[in-house]
Amino acid sequence: MYYAPVRVINFMVSNIRPGRHRNHMLTTNQSWWTPLHIACYCNPGVILLTPQVFFCRDILEKRDNNGNLPLHLACFNRNATSDLINELIMLYPLALQKTNDEGNLPLHMACAGKAKEEVIRKLLEENSNAASQKNLAGELPLHVACKNNVPPHIILCLLSFFPDAAKEKDDGGNLPIHLECQHHIDLLSLEKLEALLKEHPISLYLHNNDGKVPSCLFQRDLGDELISYAMMAIREGLSVHLIMLLLADFQFEALFWRDENGNCLLHHACNKCGAEISCQTIALLLNLFPESPKIVNNNGQTPKDLLQEAATYKDSAGRLLLHRFAKLKASYYAFCELNVTADVINLLQMHILTAFQYQTTMACYHYTMLASIIGIVKMFCLPC
Repeated sequence: MYYAPVRVINFMVSNIRPGRHRNHMLTTNQSWWTPLHIACYCNPGVILLTPQVFFCRDILEKRDNNGNLPLHLACFNRNATSDLINELIMLYPLALQKTNDEGNLPLHMACAGKAKEEVIRKLLEENSNAASQKNLAGELPLHVACKNNVPPHIILCLLSFFPDAAKEKDDGGNLPIHLECQHHIDLLSLEKLEALLKEHPISLYLHNNDGKVPSCLFQRDLGDELISYAMMAIREGLSVHLIMLLLADFQFEALFWRDENGNCLLHHACNKCGAEISCQTIALLLNLFPESPKIVNNNGQTPKDLLQEAATYKDSAGRLLLHRFAKLKASYYAFCELNVTADVINLLQMHILTAFQYQTTMACYHYTMLASIIGIVKMFCLPC
């Protein structure tokens, strides 16, 4: 039953004496596994091909020595298909709500086993409340998924059914993002971290029971790699929260980091078209690395030089980059104030006439916003 092909199983069943089939299928091994438990865990492909062998209500309700129903084990098997899961659910719908001895629902088991997205989605569609149910360790399915380093589409699927899962802590005080940060960082990690931070931006500042914020759980020997991924996040226009998370514990190293062309992180933030410039990212980098506007790359360019074309770009609301920085100055960004320092002004000290001419179109802005803009423009007139 473990790995036997269908023809072998059919041959064995055909030789069972009439009336004894049910007894054979309810027989358990030392782990209290019936043949169906074994098939679900090791050989799920044979189940749908030989349904007459396996499907019996008594068998579907049978638990092993860890309290697992056949559905639990099928969900844990990454080779199980949604067709098999659907068949098991149809024959015993209550199994969706049954927990094993560790308090795990079938959805927890699917996340632990890195099941296919179609299986995860099927379980959620049949029992959407499962996404908000914790096991005995206080873990939601999202915690289990992050702990087991599942692909990004699984994280996105779970969050689509229960976005607040990103805000829940397990019994160790860990948010899902704490568990995600324990793994080796890669490009897929960026997508997962971005999704978690989108639902809970302040999570990068929250401690678990050991007093650790998520960034403390990154591997200590991956500083250069994390900075490189921060550069990728900047170039891809990912959130400032993700960039803050990646750089949090490696600010000293990032201060001296350069790519092969001599560009610092601020060069990459400024080397974009006007529509893609992130004022929040530039403000963050200037706060972390005040000297970075003076850094010259291998082509003799400073970050300020790379901003010249973007400085005259107007967004869909008709605002120049200058006005967007002024708006950032006039308000709190998310959960902390990112100061628009003199370095920002120096960084934008070009095309002053254009900025003055454009002020007349800003009359509809709030008074404090307009005052901030006027103050910044006046500062342009000061020598560098």
